[in-house]
Amino acid sequence: MPPPSDNAPDAASYGQPRLTEKQLDKLCYGRVIYAHLRKHGSPVIEPHYGIILNTNDQIKKIRLKSNPTYAVICVSNRPDSKFLLAPPARTFLKGRIQGEWQTDVEEAGILKIGPQLTVLEMIPIHELIRQVDEAKKSTQ
Repeated sequence: MPPPSDNAPDAASYGQPRLTEKQLDKLCYGRVIYAHLRKHGSPVIEPHYGIILNTNDQIKKIRLKSNPTYAVICVSNRPDSKFLLAPPARTFLKGRIQGEWQTDVEEAGILKIGPQLTVLEMIPIHELIRQVDEAKKSTQ
């Protein structure tokens, strides 16, 4: 893995130590992360949990970029969405997966890497995303 470029934001810009390459190598489809996220294009004050939506092949290519960013769907205790889904119980995540809160997260903003959801656990998440997409289409 090449070192980050000089112009890429680093974890220090978030006031956190950068995760090690060994930790970052765990990034994969369905992985739960705790990170500084954005909502509606603006940074969220407190870090939140998210679930990586990129495929493993996409992640390999993304990691080669100078400022890697990953697609995530977010988990929040504030149910300001009508598209909500309880996270799998084994993750012990509080709050709900927010169907309308899909964003990108910078690798430098990732603070912790948690468990990976199984393919079966990801099916309802993709169904939730499909419902959000359908709702957006019907209002256009």
